[in-house]
Amino acid sequence: MRCDERVEGACLYKVDLNDVANLERARATVMRTPEPAKEEKEECLPLCPKCGVRQRPKILWFDESYNEAFFHWKTVMDQMETCDVLLIVGT
Repeated sequence: MRCDERVEGACLYKVDLNDVANLERARATVMRTPEPAKEEKEECLPLCPKCGVRQRPKILWFDESYNEAFFHWKTVMDQMETCDVLLIVGT
């Protein structure tokens, strides 16, 4: 994976920003992404500046769904109608 620097300072973790979803996430979080800790034991989730609750990682929980604004969900679903095979890889 690599960072193509299309979004200045967006990729502290060297994520491939060629992917549209990753690029949109980077644009939405560029000012909120914390600097990664040098040691894993020092890594901690940042706190919300408004309410003080720990912010969670960029993950999708079972009861949540993707939205068009960040993930182009409707666009993806429309494209799936035209594909012959769909390969889903994950845990």
